[in-house]
Amino acid sequence: MKKIFLLLACAPLFTGCYNDKSDQLYPVPVTAPTCDTSAVSYSQTVVPLLSANCAASGCHDGTGRARGVFTSYAGVIRDTATMVSYLNGTSGDPMPKNGNPLSTCNIDKIAAWIAQGAKNN
Repeated sequence: MKKIFLLLACAPLFTGCYNDKSDQLYPVPVTAPTCDTSAVSYSQTVVPLLSANCAASGCHDGTGRARGVFTSYAGVIRDTATMVSYLNGTSGDPMPKNGNPLSTCNIDKIAAWIAQGAKNN
């Protein structure tokens, strides 16, 4: 008799945790936003990034000691062969040297612009 009473007394403990809402048990994972590199251009993508992070820092504005002047298309196009490796840090410390490194997405945008022919558009 004690065994039946114990079983009946413990039954609510095992049935009280049931949840049949699969969206709560298995929520859809949040995915990271994608980086759109399909519509990059010099004037709309590259200039704002280089102006804010490279030329504005006083390094690549023509007055700093850094190699390369990024205030004109002619200045930028001279350094496209090595620009991405400096931005992502494979050629030393990530650029900009005195600021926060560019995001992976922004580096990918510059790399996509270069891969698409580095047009002055």
